[in-house]
Formats: sequence, structure tokens, C-alpha cells
Amino acid sequence: MIATYEARLKDQSGAVVARFFGAGRGLTGGGLQSFRYEKLVRKPGHYSLALYGNDERINAFELDGQIEFWRRDQAAGLDWYLDYEGFHRFPHYTQDEDGREIFTSHGVGYNCLLASETIQYPAGSAQSCKDDPAETVAKEFVNENIGPGAGVDGLALTRVRPGLAIQADAASGANWTGCRAYRNLIDVLVELGWAAPGDFMIVGTGAATFEFQWAADQWGLDKTVGNGVRPSVTFSSSAGNVERI
Repeated sequence: MIATYEARLKDQSGAVVARFFGAGRGLTGGGLQSFRYEKLVRKPGHYSLALYGNDERINAFELDGQIEFWRRDQAAGLDWYLDYEGFHRFPHYTQDEDGREIFTSHGVGYNCLLASETIQYPAGSAQSCKDDPAETVAKEFVNENIGPGAGVDGLALTRVRPGLAIQADAASGANWTGCRAYRNLIDVLVELGWAAPGDFMIVGTGAATFEFQWAADQWGLDKTVGNGVRPSVTFSSSAGNVERI
């Protein structure tokens, strides 16, 4: 079980402008020196991607350009699939021990949008006080603060995040009642996730388009169920499925 990866860089419009692969094999091997990413439920997550400093494609990185990490495992019969996506936020330049310049792109997952705003409505208002199923409340809070239904901030600037849509509401989860004026949006969503229970994530849906999605109970499949009929997996740094033991 040895996976291979490809990083795809998009500009702010969502068009693919560069592709990187071949970690540690230099420009002729795809340019990708090293990378790591952390995909988290209910949190923004983050990534870093290092390239050689003489790679001209470095100029294609721009603030809030999107980065995607694609993965495949041919031995296991897994074709290319998207495993992580996020925004490029800032560059970092260093030199290695041999004097080669290294460019590193640092960024965060799309859930960072949820941490970028507070619930900016006064206490007692319909936008800060809710009494509905947890999923319904979560999607209302997102819509009213960063989605199509968002208002303006104290400087009269729109808080709508371009390209963001809200998944259709399935009204799942336990009923939740409360008022959360001026609390950070993602903190309230985490609270709702525990109460429901449920998980949430912003996922890419197209060229610079995104959707806030909610999953009842948990995000993804419970891999602890049915392991008796699955082949075992050996974790080893030589197999490429762990960084260190």
C-alpha cells in the first residue's frame, strides 16, 4: 500500500494553473519537494507545500488561490481522488543545508471561512437566537453570517463570501435552543455539532465555488465497524503510510 500524490494549484477564479508531483525528485520529477496537510472535521486544518526556489511556477501562487492534494494507490485499486483542499495564504522562503532556495506555501482548509466572522446580530434578534434542529440552526447561522443571506459589518462592507452556498437542510439532530450574539461562528458550530450530534465542513464544488455541508452523527464512514472482513494494513514508513513510528 504505497500512495502517490499530486498537488494542483488554482487561481482565485478556480482555474488550474500548475500541477506538482514527485516529492523530492526536483524540477524534472514534477517539482514537489515536500508537503504535509492536516484535514480536520469542525476545524480549519492546514497544509504546507515546499518547492525549489527556481521553479517559475511559484509566481502562480496568489492569496486565496486554491490548492488541492490528490491521492491514488494503484496497488490497492484506488484511482485518483481529492483528499484535501484549501486556500494559499502566505509564502515562506528558506535555504536548505546545500544552499538551495526553498519556497513554501502555507495555507488553511476551507473551514477557515467559518472562523472568519462572529454572529454580528444583537442579542434577542432572530439571527442570534434559535430554536430548531441543530442542523437547521447551523445552516441558518452560516447563511446569515458568511453565506448569501449575510449582512454587512460595522464598516458597511458585505460579509458574503463569494461562491459559498448552503447545502439543503435535512433538519437532523436534537433540537437546540439558545442565543449566541457576537460569538465566533465556528465556535457555535462546534457546540451544535456536539449537541446534534453531527459534523460539518466546507467543500469545494467547482471553480471557486464552495458549499457548507452537514453530516448527521459523523463525517464519513466508521472504519472500526466490519474490520473482521477487511484485510489488515501494516503501517510502516517504508510503505509510505506513516511519517515516523
